[in-house]
Amino acid sequence: MQIVPFPHPALSYKSSEVKQIDASLRKTIAKMFELMYQANGIGLAANQVGLPFRFFIVNIAGRKGESDEELVLINQEIVCRKGQVVG
Repeated sequence: MQIVPFPHPALSYKSSEVKQIDASLRKTIAKMFELMYQANGIGLAANQVGLPFRFFIVNIAGRKGESDEELVLINQEIVCRKGQVVG
């Protein structure tokens, strides 16, 4: 597993819904956390590693030892957009 560089096609296709949370998905998520920490990141989406599924991982602390900060968001969806941020 590796992070795919822009403009890899995986970064622009529509991801599929995760249908089942099983041992295989858990193993993939664990590998993604390891890869994210190696890259000194704080988040990683499935399509960034070439997987066509709708989930991403986050650890705002960015440190492997702080697993209580690890989040996995599966089948996330924006249901209401309001406001605007300019930066």
